[in-house]
Amino acid sequence: MPSDITGKEVIVNGYAYVGAMSVEDQKHYAKDGGEAESEIAKITEPKKTFGFEADGVLIKNQ
Repeated sequence: MPSDITGKEVIVNGYAYVGAMSVEDQKHYAKDGGEAESEIAKITEPKKTFGFEADGVLIKNQ
C-alpha cells in the first residue's frame, strides 16, 4: 500500500473478521507499554478485536 493515500478514495476487497485477544496477551502488551501493575491486574477477560485482511486495493486517481 502506498503511504500517501490519506484523503484519497479507495476501494478495498478482502476479509473482515472478529477475533479475541487472550488475557495473557493483553497483560503482556500492557506491561510492554508501561502500564501500572494495578491497571494490568484489572485485565480479566478476553478482548474482542476486529481485523481486515485486504487482497486488493483500488486507488482512484484525482
